[in-house]
Parts: sequence; structure tokens; C-alpha cells
Amino acid sequence: MKLRLDISEDFYREEERDGFFISSTMKRVWAVELDLLAKLMDVCAKNNILFWADAGTILGAVRHKGFIPWDDDIDIIMLRKDYDKLCKIASKEFTHPYFFQTEKTDRGSLRGHAQLRNTETTAILEVEKNYKYKFNQGIFIDIFPLDNLFKNEIDLDKQCKEISLLRKKYIRYSHWTKERYVTPNSLIKKILKGLAFYLINPFVKAFFDPHKIYKKYEEELSKCKDESSEKVAKLALGNFEKRRIWKRENLKEAIYMPFEMLKIPLPCGYINILNTFYGDWQNYKIATSTHGKVFFDTERTYKYYIYEK
Repeated sequence: MKLRLDISEDFYREEERDGFFISSTMKRVWAVELDLLAKLMDVCAKNNILFWADAGTILGAVRHKGFIPWDDDIDIIMLRKDYDKLCKIASKEFTHPYFFQTEKTDRGSLRGHAQLRNTETTAILEVEKNYKYKFNQGIFIDIFPLDNLFKNEIDLDKQCKEISLLRKKYIRYSHWTKERYVTPNSLIKKILKGLAFYLINPFVKAFFDPHKIYKKYEEELSKCKDESSEKVAKLALGNFEKRRIWKRENLKEAIYMPFEMLKIPLPCGYINILNTFYGDWQNYKIATSTHGKVFFDTERTYKYYIYEK
């Protein structure tokens, strides 16, 4: 595992944090994600792009000075205008092993937001492991856009319902057009699935093209063009919740806090954000590990598991 970020060998040692055991294997996953974050920070600084930590990454920085011990990912967020700017410059700024993934750069990924990945590693979602999707499935960090919100509740409600509907559609139809990658447990099932795929797939693509639906979905996300709107939200998740609404005043400046060996930007209103989203976030119980939801390999590229294994 070769990383650009200089990480001491001590970091990789297994340890217990806040009563939770962290293996050296998970430490290596964290290291790849920290390397991705460091690269993103450099690119954003170079191109005057503002971003902040989001969700569990904010909580981790404030409460643990790094990863939440039972967490396995990094979430980043930025205003739509900066997100669009990052998407435009990504192909020049991120070269191998870094890969900036959106539906435009990696057709079929259909995540609803961007992910920065390390191509020489593996992070395959458990729910997708049997599909052998060909899009990049290296270890990643999530990058979300913050979109403007309509002041009118009726307009906002209508927009959110349309976003949710379009998201469900493109996910459903994209699965229909990818079924050929599933490996059935018998030869007969394999033949039948193959025939069904080649008979149905052209029809689905002609009348329910998931990529056309996804384009409409992206347009709906940024429908509100009012840059002076008091509130913004991570609409790209598709499941709109009021606790995910951020007041723009919470984003006036960034406050840098330690996150493992890095210092990362948090929204200046991070306390308000944590209180709204998590409630009593200072008192916590050890949660069920989320590590089992993703298959990680820091030593092998995802291509090994898709094309060779």
C-alpha cells in the first residue's frame, strides 16, 4: 500500500479507543481515506474551493479528534457552486491512483454525489458484491453538494418529493440493466437470467434509461438558484430530513480542528449542526460497528475481485 501522505508506523498499530477495539486492518483503511482527504484538501486549496467536514466526520473531529472508533468513512460537503467547480477540474487534478467518481466520469456508478477513490484498493458494498459492477470500487471518501432551499414550503416539499421519486427510479432501472453481472448458483438459472437480461435490457434502456433519469435528478437537486437563501441542505441523499438543514450563517467561515494527523475544516456553526442532527452527541454509547457493510482490501485493486477472482 503506497500512500502520498506520510503516516507513521505507530498509527497502524491495533488499539482500543473509547472502549472499542480497532484492528490494524481498519487502521490501514483509515490511512487510505486520510490520504484521499489530504489530496482533496490540496486540490481545493489550490483552486479556492471551500469545503467542510460533514456528519460523522464533524462528530469525530470534535469528540474524538479523528475517526469515530466504530466508523469507517469520511464525509465532506461543499456548496453547489464549489461542488460544480470541483467536478470541472477533477480530471486534471486527480490522477492515478486517485479517481474522482461521478456518473459523468464513471458511467453506471449512480451514487447521487461524488466520491474520491483510490483505484489500487477495494471497497465493495456488501449489497453489491455479487453484481461485479465494472465501475471503480476503490476505497473512497464521500463528497456531497449543499443545495439552496426554497423559502416557500410548498415549493420545497414538491422538489423533495420529485428528487425522491427520481432517485428511486434511476436506482431501480439501473439494477435492471446490470443484472448480467449477477452469478446465479446454477447453470440453468444463469442461462435464464442471461436470456432475460438480453431480452429486457434493450427495452428498459429505450424507455427507462437510468442515465437520462439521473440527469433529471441532478437538475432537480440544484433547481433553487437563490444563492441568498437562508438555508441549504444535502438533498443528494434523496431522503430529505429537516435535521439535515443547515443555516447559511453556520458556514460563514471554517474552523480547523485535528482529525488524526490532519487538521480539517469544520463549519463555524458546528455546535448548532451537531445539536440539530445528533441531539445529545456529547454522551455516547459504543455503536454497532459499520465495518461489516463494506468489503475492504488495502492491498489489492477492486479489479481483482471483479475480473480475476
